[in-house]
Amino acid sequence: MRGMILAKGGIFMQELEQSKRETRTHVSSETLYPFHFPGVTGESTAFRNVLRQAAVLAPSGLPVHLTGETGTGKDLLAKAIHLNSPRRNRPYVEVNCGALPENLLASELFGYVPGAFTGAGKAGAKGKFAAADGGTLFLDEIGEMPEAMQKALLKVLDHGRFLPVGADQDVACDVRIVTATNQDLRTLVQSGCLRADLYYRLYVSPLFLPPLRERTEDMKALVTWYKNKHRWNVRWSDDHLAEMTGYDWPGNIRQLLHTLERLRIFHPQELPSAETLRGLIRELDPRQEQRVCREAGAETASKSLTYREQLERDELKQALAASGGRVQAAMKLVGMPRSTFYRKIKKYGLD
Repeated sequence: MRGMILAKGGIFMQELEQSKRETRTHVSSETLYPFHFPGVTGESTAFRNVLRQAAVLAPSGLPVHLTGETGTGKDLLAKAIHLNSPRRNRPYVEVNCGALPENLLASELFGYVPGAFTGAGKAGAKGKFAAADGGTLFLDEIGEMPEAMQKALLKVLDHGRFLPVGADQDVACDVRIVTATNQDLRTLVQSGCLRADLYYRLYVSPLFLPPLRERTEDMKALVTWYKNKHRWNVRWSDDHLAEMTGYDWPGNIRQLLHTLERLRIFHPQELPSAETLRGLIRELDPRQEQRVCREAGAETASKSLTYREQLERDELKQALAASGGRVQAAMKLVGMPRSTFYRKIKKYGLD
C-alpha cells in the first residue's frame, strides 16, 4: 500500500479496503510491528491493547481517530503513531481546532497569499497542511471544527488539494490525518454538529484511550517514572499508593502529573501522611464538596480543612505523639505560643 492517504475517491477507497485486509491479517496472526511509545506503558491490559492496535495502524497510512477523556494522552499517542510510521522523518504538525477563532481557522490550516485580508502579512503565510506535507497532521478537538471548515477539510481529504485564503490556484498536498476528541463523533453526527461524509473519512481506525481509573495497575509505574525523571527520591509506602489508586482521577494522567508536581514541590524530602495525601489529591477536584473534619468539636465539624490546614494538623498531631501527649514539650517542638497551640488543637479536634 502506498503511504499517501489523501487521494482521489476511487483510489482512496481501494487503498482503504486493502489496508483493512492487511490490518486484519496482522491482528489475526499476532505479528505486530515494533512500536516505540515514549510514555509509560505500564502493566494494564487495557492500555497495552491500545498500544498493540497502534502498532498495527502506525505503518498502514490509514486515518486514525483517537478518543478518550481529557488528559488520557491522546496527543502523546498521536505523536507516537507518526514516529512509528514511514513518515517519521517528515513533519509532524499539531492543530487544536477548538483553540482558534472560526475566522482564523482557514488561514491557519490552508495559509494565505499576500494581501488576502486586512492585516495579512506582506509575504503571505504557509498553513498547517503545507507545513505537514509528506508527514502527519494531528487535528485535536476535531469536534469543535465549524461547519464551513468541515466542508473545506472534506475537499482536501477527497482530492489532496487545498486553496490558500485569497489564492486563485489550489495546492497539492500529501498528508496523513490523525484526529482526536473527548466527544463521541457518532453523537456529533446525530446532533448535526459533524458532517456525516466527514465522519466516514475520519472515523476509519478509532482508538479509545482508557481513563486512568481503568488502568490502576499502572499507577506504581507512573509514579516511579515521575520520581526518576525528577530525581525525587522519596519513599512511597503501600498506604500512599493505595490513596493514589483509590481515587478516580477525572483529569486522568494530566491531573496525576500536576498532583505529583505539587507534591514534589511541597515535600521534596519526605511524603506527608497518607491522610494528608488524600486531602491534597482531592483538594482541587471541581466535583469535590467541601471536606468536613468529623473527628471532634463543633468548630471542627462545621469547617473544611484546606491543604495547608491538613499539614498543620499533621504537624501538631505528630508533635503530641512525639512528646507523649505533654503539651509543653509539644509546643516547643512546633515553636508555637501557648495560646495559639491550645486554639489550634481545639480547632483540629486534638484536645
